[in-house]
Amino acid sequence: MKIIFTYFQNMKHKTMAQLRDEDFVDCLRRAIKRHSADKKPSTSSQIIAEALASQPRRYYLSYSTIESGLGRLRNDGYFNRRSDRMTYKRWLDINAAVNRYLARNKQAKLTDAISHVVNFGRPTRFYISDKKARELFRRVARRDYRVIG
Repeated sequence: MKIIFTYFQNMKHKTMAQLRDEDFVDCLRRAIKRHSADKKPSTSSQIIAEALASQPRRYYLSYSTIESGLGRLRNDGYFNRRSDRMTYKRWLDINAAVNRYLARNKQAKLTDAISHVVNFGRPTRFYISDKKARELFRRVARRDYRVIG
């Protein structure tokens, strides 16, 4: 019994941001592989843009984060504004996914829609800053020993 407790005590849990970054790194590796197979010169910006445009596995936000954030933003009229900020676009995407679920399931409550989006929804793209995307790219490019112009 003591051995099992020690094992669980030493387990490291990954944060949502770490899981998102791992997913993005997988997309970067696929993009690098695709570009190297084409044998055409490509820039790091092209590869990063392709990876950012790929569809992540999930939203990488918890139910409680989406529930509290979406309720507050809907009440504040946040979605009536316009912005180019990445966080705005992410929340706009989440709101659209929740609205689609509610339109398909007329009897569903907002909490049901949020639960469905958290568990089964996939965003349209990665919502990562350009700075973070470049940092992750540098790690992957260095680790894979690729020379990219």
